[in-house]
Amino acid sequence: MRRESWGFGQRMLCLMGLVLLVVVGSLRAQEPGFHLEGVVSRSLPVTGRKMTNVIFPVNIAAGVRVSRDVLVQKVRGIENVIELKALKRDFAPTNLSVYGDDGRLYSFVLHYVEDTTVLDYRVVSDSSGGLSTVRLSGWPMAPEQLRTDARLLASRHGFLHCHATNDGLRLTLRGVYLCDSLLWLSLDLRDRTSMGLGIGGLRISTEDKRRVKRTATQELEITPVFTDRIGALPASGRLAIAVALHPFVVGHGKRLVLEVFDRGADRQVVLRVRGKWLLKARNLLTSKS
Repeated sequence: MRRESWGFGQRMLCLMGLVLLVVVGSLRAQEPGFHLEGVVSRSLPVTGRKMTNVIFPVNIAAGVRVSRDVLVQKVRGIENVIELKALKRDFAPTNLSVYGDDGRLYSFVLHYVEDTTVLDYRVVSDSSGGLSTVRLSGWPMAPEQLRTDARLLASRHGFLHCHATNDGLRLTLRGVYLCDSLLWLSLDLRDRTSMGLGIGGLRISTEDKRRVKRTATQELEITPVFTDRIGALPASGRLAIAVALHPFVVGHGKRLVLEVFDRGADRQVVLRVRGKWLLKARNLLTSKS
């Protein structure tokens, strides 16, 4: 019987087919392209005789508990403290996840103790920064990134000089910027008196330009996505304020209203901004001013 020998082209075709089968087989055997990295949970003792308090360095956005054997609640009027108490003696160890508004996850394992001398715990971030980050609902970026943007704004000289003065307070819109899909307002607050300003608040809204006497002005309050806390302002002091909003355009016949007030007194200053100033927004990362 006669045997036919393969030519060079046939041998190469056969070899390529074998290589293709090996590649396809290896792709099918590959793992999904990610791995799991364990996050260590901190052990936290809980008793049924006394209330345990946990103080966080930031406000608490949400908390998730697994067992009904432990009472977990926020302290009324305080945003960064939770209370814990055992509802069942010798409950099985369970976990508690707390999400801070800094975009970090704080994970605990709760276990029962009959009694404890330590009732108050303070959460302190390690220098290694090993806390897991999460994306909070309604936040387009991680809060830490927004704080970084706010600090960058504070270092800018600004390019606008729209201002208002009242009760010895001067509020200035120094710049309007776009960054992280948000509209940023860079504000400057100064106290020109020897009184100083207590812990203050900021209110943002839009209003009709034409206001008729004895007629209610149509106002629409705007909730910032992010804003710096307005702390106490010393006498003759200065405070840089950064505010992030979802991008918007002030409609025809309306204007933006920025009101800074002292929560403990009646001092306030109101700055009304025309819509055209918002259209001057610059890119925060490329602008030098």
